[in-house]
Parts: sequence; C-alpha cells; structure tokens
Amino acid sequence: MACCQIIASTISPHSLKDGDRCEALVAMGKKVIAIDLNFLSRTARKATMSIVDNILRTLPILTEKARRLSELPRADLERIV
Repeated sequence: MACCQIIASTISPHSLKDGDRCEALVAMGKKVIAIDLNFLSRTARKATMSIVDNILRTLPILTEKARRLSELPRADLERIV
C-alpha cells in the first residue's frame, strides 16, 4: 500500500511483521487490522484488531463476511461498528 493511500485510509489491513509501523498508524488514528500467528508480537498487541491465524485461511473468510455485510443498510453497519 503506497504511503498516501495509508494516510488517506481509515482502516489499514496489516500483515507485515512491523510493530513500529503498526504503532505509528494507530497513533495517527488509523484502525489497524493485524493478521499474525504470534499473539504476543508487537504488531498483534498494538493493532486495533488482531486476528491470530494464518493469512491464507483468514482472507477468504474475511472476504466472504465483507460481502455479506456489504448488503446491509448503512444504519445496521453503523450499529455494528
């Protein structure tokens, strides 16, 4: 993800093993979703939401959930968040 895209985004999916970058994004007010096998890593601990699993198993599940949620009215989505 290019630098300007990260700055402009609200949510940043984050699978890199980079605790410094994760911490900086959270400090900027970004919501960081970390996918990490190690729940004790700095990335997993600093992220807004950590998913402790393998990225190859996680992404298809997240994609399907996002498709289902995209069909809901905005008011319902705002209540979820």
